[in-house]
Amino acid sequence: MPGGQYQKYPMAITCTHLAKRFASRLGLLFSLVLIVAGCESDRQELVATNECVWCRLNGVDLRRANLAGAKLWMAFLERADLEGAILSGSNINQVKFIEANLKQADLSRADARKAVFDRANLSGANLFATDLSEAYLEDTNLRGAKLDNASLLAVIAHRANFTGASLKQANLELAKSNKIVLAGADLESARLRWAVMPGADLRQANLAGADLHSANLTGADLTGAQLADTDFSGADLTDARWIDGTRCTSRNCDGRAYR
Repeated sequence: MPGGQYQKYPMAITCTHLAKRFASRLGLLFSLVLIVAGCESDRQELVATNECVWCRLNGVDLRRANLAGAKLWMAFLERADLEGAILSGSNINQVKFIEANLKQADLSRADARKAVFDRANLSGANLFATDLSEAYLEDTNLRGAKLDNASLLAVIAHRANFTGASLKQANLELAKSNKIVLAGADLESARLRWAVMPGADLRQANLAGADLHSANLTGADLTGAQLADTDFSGADLTDARWIDGTRCTSRNCDGRAYR
């Protein structure tokens, strides 16, 4: 990181910087303690300035905290409790939220590109117009979350649970999401071109006006889904279940998806 960054965030990288600086003098053990446990100074810096770049905040309690517009780029918030927290418009680019609790949190319009939400709880969270491009959402709970107009371009969302979530006009192009659960989700006018979604659960989902051009939907379940004006051109629905529950035996679902 350039020297100018150290001046701009004098306390923000305290833990990591000290761990590197003193590792050779005080030994590896001291360095690991700082990295794993984090520093209270990092939390204090966040509270005081709403900025904490590259901080160690693992396991921190920030329930219902107002962090709107916060700068948390590349911070570590693994297993942190952020239930009901306000992070609208924040910079959480590349932040590690692994196993964090973000239930009912407000992340609307946040920059969450390449953030890691693996096994995190985002149920009921507000992610309206949030940029989640290339984010990691493996085994993430997004039940009932609001993701209208959000960008999920090229996300990795294997086994993510979007049951009942709203993804109207969301961009999921190039998403890679084996066995993703979108049962009862609202994907009206969503863009899923070239998405790789084998085994997807799309039962009762609203796909009206959605664009699934060249998507991989092999083995997917579309039982009861709404498909008004849905574009399946070039998609692969081999072995998928059509809206009536019958099995598809070809890429175009025996001519039912497209000709």
